[in-house]
Amino acid sequence: MSFVSKLIKRQSPLLGIDLTCTSAKLLELSRSGNRYRVENYAVAPFSPNAVIEQDIKDAEEVSSAIRAAVNISKAKASHAVIAMYNASVITNVIQMPNNFSDEELEGYVEIEANKFIPYSLDEVNLDFATIGASAQKEEFSDILVVASRRDHVEKRVDAVEDAGLTVDVVDVELYAVERCFTLISHKIPNHNENTLVAVVDIGATMTTLTILQGGKAIYNNSEVLGGRQLTEEIMQRYDLSYAKAGYAKKTGDLPEDYHSAVLEPFKGVLSQQISRLLQFFYSSGQHNKVDHILLAGGCVSINGLVDSLQEQLGIPTMVSDPFADMIISPSVNVTALNNDAPALFVACGLAMRGLQNA
Repeated sequence: MSFVSKLIKRQSPLLGIDLTCTSAKLLELSRSGNRYRVENYAVAPFSPNAVIEQDIKDAEEVSSAIRAAVNISKAKASHAVIAMYNASVITNVIQMPNNFSDEELEGYVEIEANKFIPYSLDEVNLDFATIGASAQKEEFSDILVVASRRDHVEKRVDAVEDAGLTVDVVDVELYAVERCFTLISHKIPNHNENTLVAVVDIGATMTTLTILQGGKAIYNNSEVLGGRQLTEEIMQRYDLSYAKAGYAKKTGDLPEDYHSAVLEPFKGVLSQQISRLLQFFYSSGQHNKVDHILLAGGCVSINGLVDSLQEQLGIPTMVSDPFADMIISPSVNVTALNNDAPALFVACGLAMRGLQNA
């Protein structure tokens, strides 16, 4: 398993499996000429306490949801690529002499990794890849080093493999976002290597901001806020169970005061949170404005959210649809896929990983 190293060529694709705080999202892609094709997909929910702040607490329930996603989707592949959430991963770029052998490189990486990883190397999964010539030192290369605590990795791998699948690659959410963005970048007006795009993924419990410049991530941060807060407010105000509140949120079947008393205030809080994340980014470097916002995540479907955010933030905003230019298999429910598309952003980037060397 690896974070960043190249895949060995495979005869079949890998299932992209995104484990969020509320569901297992599964996507199977194939290639048809120069285009991707959606073969199968499914979203299988689990209870609110199965995964807390992206840490798996009930592995059995998560595995059961993955099995359900496989059965619902009728996916053919049995090998998968999963992602570690960004906060659990440590990355750094180091410089290495070009004349090192593979064995010398591995030893050098371990020595350098000890300088910035706050754990014993026995406790982490470590991977690295050469990303190009170093701009800082002649006759050196830049090496991307990625590490995550072994227990965090094993929890996710075990949950997937207990569902009867084999994990071939452990990726990182950030890299999946970069990969999926390549499908959408041409839809960003005047997009070029200097364009700053804020990918805002609004999930059930977390809102994650990733700043891309020229399609490469230069900043990432998250705040605890998402659609579950809206569901809980509906529960409390209208005395509904969590399941009934979630269903009512999707259908809009709620009392007349819902929009003014619950939905609009939530949109306002969400806008403030995204503005706060953007301000953290502005204060961290030389940029003071992004050019576009690209929305992902399950909360994007909230009625009027896009217009509200664009108006309050003053930045052109669009919803992500990674499948807009793909071929869709006849077995896939196109309406359901269109509704779920923004929430499948990371899963799509993972499934693409499985076809990189196909």
